[in-house]
Amino acid sequence: MKNLCQHDALLAMGDKVQSLVVGSHHRRGQLDQFPVNILSALFPNLKSLCLSHAKTIESIKIDFRHLKQLHIQLDDTSSNDFPRRLFKMVLSDQCNIEIFGYESQYFDRKWLPETTVSLAMRRLTFKTYDFSHLSSITKHTPNLEYLNGIATDFYFDDLSPINLPHLTDLALADEMRPKQYGRYQIYRADFDLITAFIEQFAATLTNLSLNIPHSNQDEQISIEKLTCRLKKLKYFDYYIKTSHSSYIYSMPFAFKTYCGTQSNVGDSSMWTNVEQVSMDWFIIGKPEFGCLKNVKRLILTEHYLAEMKDDVHARIEDVQINSCCELSVIEEYLWNMFPRLQMVEVNCSHRSYDNHTIIARTLLSMLNKLVSLTFAYVPSGSCDMVCPLPTIEAVVTSVSKLDKERQITKQFQMVVNEKEDYLQWWK
Repeated sequence: MKNLCQHDALLAMGDKVQSLVVGSHHRRGQLDQFPVNILSALFPNLKSLCLSHAKTIESIKIDFRHLKQLHIQLDDTSSNDFPRRLFKMVLSDQCNIEIFGYESQYFDRKWLPETTVSLAMRRLTFKTYDFSHLSSITKHTPNLEYLNGIATDFYFDDLSPINLPHLTDLALADEMRPKQYGRYQIYRADFDLITAFIEQFAATLTNLSLNIPHSNQDEQISIEKLTCRLKKLKYFDYYIKTSHSSYIYSMPFAFKTYCGTQSNVGDSSMWTNVEQVSMDWFIIGKPEFGCLKNVKRLILTEHYLAEMKDDVHARIEDVQINSCCELSVIEEYLWNMFPRLQMVEVNCSHRSYDNHTIIARTLLSMLNKLVSLTFAYVPSGSCDMVCPLPTIEAVVTSVSKLDKERQITKQFQMVVNEKEDYLQWWK
């Protein structure tokens, strides 16, 4: 009686239904009691259908070709018969489906038709155990504009040429790998294959998304190598989690701080959010500041300051220098490189070669040109205990002695923190 009431209710509203989802992860038995074989009669105006996670999905005999959108999620126990019939219908010139999604841990190329193609399909989501079948299925979708590939193992073993002249959106994602399969490692060769796969669509691609949260190596895709070849790229999201860190990149860049050196950053409109550039020891090369129009603060090491000493960056007003060994040396570079410099923070390593008198004299010389100056000692494992550095108190005492005549420090407020080993002046 209960099933009869449900069927009567469906019949009463059936001609109004255009989109239907049957089955779910949490209620796998739902589809088993649903009259799927009479969907066409129940819902004559149905345009979108999602069928998921049920054993009886294999016995479905309905024709999907009248739909505009179809998403199928198959259990691992599914037989070969239903997928074969499914792809024969979906990948044909008589099919009207424009948006198609397929999810299963198992896929066999033998399921695909030999020659027929779908001219209607524009968007494809394909989720399976790896990306090796993307080239096989996309041969049957020549008008594809959007491709979303999701895999348990993020690798390619087939780089057969793919001709998708209309593809503008590409998304590749690493699905969580089941524990029973162990940990998967992505190596440099894998990233080279991924890059080569993406570059096939360089002439048309405008949107690219890469999500790789389960790499256990420190290898990455070369952002510069990839983006410089994608001439029409407007939006790019890239996330990777390696064995030691996570890396997030987007275009237009979504963050105020850019940690990296992208020599080919493209149109300056993509970087309007960036106000600060941070360069650390693992960075190779220099940023293209000409495209970073709103950057006024720079964080870098003494090493990179020396590398950039012949450059001039008129917009930079605030510089933080880490791993400083010789304060007297960096002063030579600062105002030649940054003529509008107003604020400086120096984090001096405990292996500094300057004594407290040289440090004090250099700080006064810098302070005379600034509105804010912070000087700090940063603990280092290479500290020379035989000849230890002067304390912050000794530096302050030297500054006071040297400044008796010039009175530079009287124009500033000052904070000295001996516990944290830093002192700061500001107007």
